[in-house]
Amino acid sequence: MSKAKIISVEQTEKAGLFTICFENCTESELEKFILKFKDDAFLQRDLQIILAALQRMLRTSGFLERYFRPEGKIKDNVCALPITSGKLRLYCLRLSESVMIVGNGGQKKHQNLSRERRIARVCHQPSKVG
Repeated sequence: MSKAKIISVEQTEKAGLFTICFENCTESELEKFILKFKDDAFLQRDLQIILAALQRMLRTSGFLERYFRPEGKIKDNVCALPITSGKLRLYCLRLSESVMIVGNGGQKKHQNLSRERRIARVCHQPSKVG
């Protein structure tokens, strides 16, 4: 079982954004996602779209359900950005319109089966938050 901490990324009057940092890791899951794609010429634009969407939600609207693509099982609050087409996905746990925990993500695969396996591995992995 992996231990993890929830750490604050940014908080505004509209919303609070958090991420996860697993024990013995120097970067949070959000930092890993950004570092993985920030210098990728093919995926950099999609990364910027996702980061801009997070900033817009933090500043203006909060984490409204309509901005997210449902993922995972019904009612587990797992979702992804962006809702529109793109080659990247950032997986999130949307707890309310004002609180969200972002995890990691990756390049979108065209096969639903591989996506479901990846989501199950990332979102349902036993972990201890402390």
